[in-house]
Amino acid sequence: VLVHSTIVASSAQTGAPQAIYVNSGAIYVTNTLIASHTLGIHVAGGAVSSLNTLFAGVTTSFSGTVTSVGGITGAAGFVNPAADDYHLASGSSAIDAGVDAGVAVDFEGDPRPIGAGFDIGYDEYIPQLLWLPLLRR
Repeated sequence: VLVHSTIVASSAQTGAPQAIYVNSGAIYVTNTLIASHTLGIHVAGGAVSSLNTLFAGVTTSFSGTVTSVGGITGAAGFVNPAADDYHLASGSSAIDAGVDAGVAVDFEGDPRPIGAGFDIGYDEYIPQLLWLPLLRR
């Protein structure tokens, strides 16, 4: 079972082969972000059920027996992947695109969801707030 996972080929590995390879058994993938791979999920044997998986910069999403619901292609929108900062940035297709998978916090302990819905991947996006002072006469 993969839930709220982020699988990225580093900048040195752009175009890497498959992100997930399944040889046998049943695998469940939910709210997972796969980025910068030639092939997202390759099933040589067994089966994969995928729910709300975001494919960003992936040439082919699936190969083999995959049942997919809510598969999304779009921008990963990472803060700074060149510096290995895979936090979600504003404009990411992962923001509010997930489902409630029973995970209450992200990898840093930030609550899920923040905003209109659950984010896909291991990070829950926290919008930057602008605080303006209140002036009175």
